[in-house]
Amino acid sequence: MREGEEAVVQVKAVNHLPRTLSVRTRLALEGGASVKSGGLEAAFSLDKQGEHLLPLTLGAVGATGAATLRVALETKEDVHVGGTEEFDIPLKPSAMPQTFAGAQHDNRLVTPLPEAGKVKEVKIEVSSGLLGAALNAAAVLVSYPYGCTEQLVHTTIPNLVLMDLVRRAGLKTEDLGPLAGVLTKAEKNAGQGIKKIIGNQKTDGGFGLWPSDPQSSLPVTLTALYALKSAGDLKIEGALTAYNRGRDWLNRGEALKLSGGGPMRGYELSRLAEIGSFEQPWDQQIAYVRDFKVKPPFPLPTSSILLRFLPPTKTKAGAALAAP
Repeated sequence: MREGEEAVVQVKAVNHLPRTLSVRTRLALEGGASVKSGGLEAAFSLDKQGEHLLPLTLGAVGATGAATLRVALETKEDVHVGGTEEFDIPLKPSAMPQTFAGAQHDNRLVTPLPEAGKVKEVKIEVSSGLLGAALNAAAVLVSYPYGCTEQLVHTTIPNLVLMDLVRRAGLKTEDLGPLAGVLTKAEKNAGQGIKKIIGNQKTDGGFGLWPSDPQSSLPVTLTALYALKSAGDLKIEGALTAYNRGRDWLNRGEALKLSGGGPMRGYELSRLAEIGSFEQPWDQQIAYVRDFKVKPPFPLPTSSILLRFLPPTKTKAGAALAAP
């Protein structure tokens, strides 16, 4: 609830027995909220296998923390009743803070504000390159890994990116000041994410979306190896071993079992280029690029796929990618 808001809640008592009961409820409200209407204590009959609703109107008078509603049910009859239950009600300010960016104009920092706006805080940040921007956004980069293999990779990679930027900059945890806790959380999340990804690796070395998947999948394996390669460079436990097992699976010919066509085929070819499999399917990569060169302009997703083929262009086969 936000400060000044009111909400109507229904406190429900349920009778699971085949007979009517006489009961009494006792409510208590603590914290930054008050009761606008409705009683905190009531006695009533509860029909057999029935329920009873007690309407209560609450008002938020605080802007932080939480209010707690406690509900207790009592009866003098020889039956078991549930104990006291607690319900936390988060409290928020009546207005949400908004951030407005400024721009330099005639040696001044100008920030347009709405007429109804009220300045609560002025904060000036100076970012130095990618590292500065990443550190300022560190709290956003840190994410908790969850879901299937694809989701685990997408939620683990941001943590790895932050760790890699800090490592490349030669910074230590103690150099980060208030951001040290964010880096520690990123390292913990990355370790958990890699552990969960490895949990989806099959006995043959490939990966499925879930541990219960019976067979390995080429696109899922390539997605997992993308994260494991980065994690291995950062010395995250278990990443390098799982990565090598996945590459062995590709080396046994699974890398050549590509999808029939379209964006998925391009995705698989681009991931193979990034991972650096022992034997790139050069002919198929070249054919994929040439197929799209006759249909410019490229759609944005296709362009991003083709750009992943650029790192090997120094090789003889790669030179063919740029040939008309």
